[in-house]
Amino acid sequence: ATPMYYNPNGGVNYHTTATCSAVRSTYLPLTGITYGDLKRYPYTELTPCGTCGAPQRPEVIRAWNDVIEQAYAEGRLSEADIRSCAERVLNIVLRTNGYADATSYYARFA
Repeated sequence: ATPMYYNPNGGVNYHTTATCSAVRSTYLPLTGITYGDLKRYPYTELTPCGTCGAPQRPEVIRAWNDVIEQAYAEGRLSEADIRSCAERVLNIVLRTNGYADATSYYARFA
C-alpha cells in the first residue's frame, strides 16, 4: 500500500511525506494513511498537496483510465494515441504540482 500522510486536526491535504514543507512545523509529523484510504470518509475530503507532489485522488485516476479504456475499446485510440495521451496527462499533473516535467520530478529522488 502506498503511504500518504495528513493532519488529522483540520488538515485539508494529503501528502507524500510525513514532513511536507507546506505544513507548519507544529503539525508535524503528519499521520500516516494509505493511498487506498482516500476512498473512505473522512479521507474523501482531502485534496492532493501540490508542494510534495501528491498524486491525484483515486477516483480522478480511475476516471481518466475509464475514458481512455472506453475510447480504445471503441477503436477511437491507437496504442500511440494512448501513449501520447498518458504523456500529456502526466505533464499536466506534474505542472499542476509545481514540476516543469517528468525529469524535474524524478530528480528529487536521485
